[in-house]
Amino acid sequence: MLGVLQTWTREVRYHPHVHYLVPALALTPDGKRWLVGKPDFLVHVKPLGELFRAKFRVGLRQTPWAGQVNARAWAKSWVVDCRPVGSGVSALKYLAPYIFRIALSNNRIAQVANGEVTFGYTEGKTGAQKRVRLPVDTFQGPRD
Repeated sequence: MLGVLQTWTREVRYHPHVHYLVPALALTPDGKRWLVGKPDFLVHVKPLGELFRAKFRVGLRQTPWAGQVNARAWAKSWVVDCRPVGSGVSALKYLAPYIFRIALSNNRIAQVANGEVTFGYTEGKTGAQKRVRLPVDTFQGPRD
């Protein structure tokens, strides 16, 4: 299993989420054979979201950052989108942009003026090209 944490959306809103590649394989209980999953189904997503949220919360409680999470995060349903993306090279090609992409590349910036940055993005559900304008200080990193 391979995962990548991403902390933004296409319109650069703070939205932490994880992309995982999970092989549809399991070892038999005796550890001698591989069981291959169905090509179009891995798990039911609703119980997976509940399980992931609970496991994540338990793990987070073992760190000093547990208190920094807003309590509303634990009351919300966590969305799991589970779909086949192919095998081997095609699956890695799917994940690669999430590893190497920066939040906002120069070619997406349309304008910087009046203390604001205007940039384009592609809406995920419709594929429509959209623009958003954010204050310049949104893009400043942490200060020492």
